Amino acid sequence: MADPILELKDVCRFFGGVRAVDGVSFCVSKGQIKSIIGPNGAGKTTLFNVIAGNMKPTKGNIRLQNRNVTMLPDYKMASLGVTRTFQTIKIFSNMTVLENVMIARHPRSRAGFFSAAFRFPWMRREETSLIRESRKYLEFFDLLGKADHPAHTLPFKEQRLLEFARALANEPVILLADEPAAGLNTRETKDIAALIKRIRDTGVTVLLVEHDMSLVMDISDEILVLDFGKKIAEGTPEHIRKNDEVIAVYLGRRAEGA
Repeated sequence: MADPILELKDVCRFFGGVRAVDGVSFCVSKGQIKSIIGPNGAGKTTLFNVIAGNMKPTKGNIRLQNRNVTMLPDYKMASLGVTRTFQTIKIFSNMTVLENVMIARHPRSRAGFFSAAFRFPWMRREETSLIRESRKYLEFFDLLGKADHPAHTLPFKEQRLLEFARALANEPVILLADEPAAGLNTRETKDIAALIKRIRDTGVTVLLVEHDMSLVMDISDEILVLDFGKKIAEGTPEHIRKNDEVIAVYLGRRAEGA
């Protein structure tokens, strides 16, 4: 394996006596689509929260591009190139579609309160560039025609696309996508699968949590399986499809000896 973009070693997150994530180790290589699967309550979203800096791990080590980022908060992780989408769509519904994307670009601008108040010429040029770049991301997701629409007026699928556009506008090195197919029909799910491949083809590594197994098997280079917070399997889709322990978990056969 090439040097990983993301590496976790013995990562744990406990809530009192509940071991939501329990000693999980894995790597994600540049250019991969890697999926995390498991039954409800397996610890998938908690693991995402720990990686993104929304929660601190109880113990363990997280490295991003060979840098120790174990205890960094979410805004620091975002500045280093870790962005995410959520199972429940989180957009700024009172803003326009374009403004939602511009927000993600602002950390890359130089303008502060003083310069914004006085509207220096360089600041106006920067704002023009910000709008131009934001529109490029909308175009990538076929949302440019709705740039000036209030975000809350978009259909559900297009709100999902807007969330992806905003995530990519931050120029991530790795995108954490939490159940992007949630709430979508079969045709829309296929569209999201194709979209995730397009995102990967732009050079963004993707770490995915998803319940739709047809989507996972179709687009993943590798799959990590969690159960009760522990890693029980990791490998290619073909390897996971034939893994007896994974089959037992998904069929509910947890009896002793299964």
